[in-house]
Amino acid sequence: MVGGLDKLRTKLNTTLCIVAVAALVAAGCDRAAEAGARPAKSVPTSVTKIDSILPPGEALRRFQSELKVVTELADAPRSRDKLVSEFVEAVERADTAALAKLRVSKREYAFLYFPSSVYSRKPYELPPDVAWLLSEQNSQKGAIRLLRRLSGRDLHFDGYACGTSAREQGNVFWRDCQVSYVDPASSVRVTRRLFGAIMQREGRYKFLSYANDF
Repeated sequence: MVGGLDKLRTKLNTTLCIVAVAALVAAGCDRAAEAGARPAKSVPTSVTKIDSILPPGEALRRFQSELKVVTELADAPRSRDKLVSEFVEAVERADTAALAKLRVSKREYAFLYFPSSVYSRKPYELPPDVAWLLSEQNSQKGAIRLLRRLSGRDLHFDGYACGTSAREQGNVFWRDCQVSYVDPASSVRVTRRLFGAIMQREGRYKFLSYANDF
């Protein structure tokens, strides 16, 4: 019995270490990965390398095995403009359910995004469950800050602009999108990043994250 508890404790401690180190890695490379940038060759391997308990292929298989298979982005707008427009309207209404619907779900993340993402391979390689956890936490934090500052007001949305699109296997991404609106606090028109990457797959569009400049 004692031996079994020791093994369980060791595995738990190892998992917690992976999550802790992964958080530090993600904090340092998330913006670079969003921008599609490649890390400098001079960065030591030890800084970004994370040893997973399971081989990457097995870790992904287990992560997906807990979820129902999906092949498309569900209930997603059919244009990028429509996605951003619905996002602004949801923020103005403080509609958290609508915001959740416009973002990639855990199932979509597992089957449509992660397998070809930068987090599935070196140097950003992370276990898929850890990558999802970090993405979920960053997105929730971003959404809370967004609603705290902008919800319940007319933002006088006046358009948006994104960086060059990037294709990653079956997905297309637009990153570093800037939204033009009137800041409720100052009544001044500003341009700011209010969400993370936009993901398009087979003519359907969703946000990958609500990480923003707030």
